[in-house]
Amino acid sequence: MNTSTAQTMNEKLLVPAVEAAQMLSMGRSTFWNKVRENKLPQPIKIAGLTRWRVADLRSFVSMEQPSAVVALSGINVQSQHAQDASLVKRPKHEKSAPYAPAR
Repeated sequence: MNTSTAQTMNEKLLVPAVEAAQMLSMGRSTFWNKVRENKLPQPIKIAGLTRWRVADLRSFVSMEQPSAVVALSGINVQSQHAQDASLVKRPKHEKSAPYAPAR
């Protein structure tokens, strides 16, 4: 057996949810939520075990669809632009009166 064959035999084909979440650098509950929302590959069942194909996870990550990446990250693109806009310095206007609590 050559080293290429041995290496291929040592690679996992299927992983449980914990490992799949780790592969995608997310927590378990976030991972399950994304699976439930169909934003991640669906698992398969083998002998009562729920597993994900490593190939499915890799192809999901490697696909070049920005909308999928945004959906996966949970970033609201509009709010991200609003945050970026808030970082822009604006000219100072007249100072407002100091805060005085109501008596």
